[in-house]
Amino acid sequence: MIKTLDRLLDHLTMYRLVLYYLAALLIAALVFSFLKLVPHDPTALVFTTALVLATCWITNKVFARIFEVPANGESVYIT
Repeated sequence: MIKTLDRLLDHLTMYRLVLYYLAALLIAALVFSFLKLVPHDPTALVFTTALVLATCWITNKVFARIFEVPANGESVYIT
């Protein structure tokens, strides 16, 4: 069991692990909102998520170009 978990974590970056966790939280929030277990509208959650992700992606690309560094694709979504 420990060996399997260790092998999994050795092949998984921390950025990707956090990204998977955030995706799971987003899915849970959407499911709960569809089931009316939370007072938030699912359409608003999707729109807000898309807006924030687009803003972060554009900002990441702009700063990567300004500072002439490669942009990390996963850090965009974690931000």
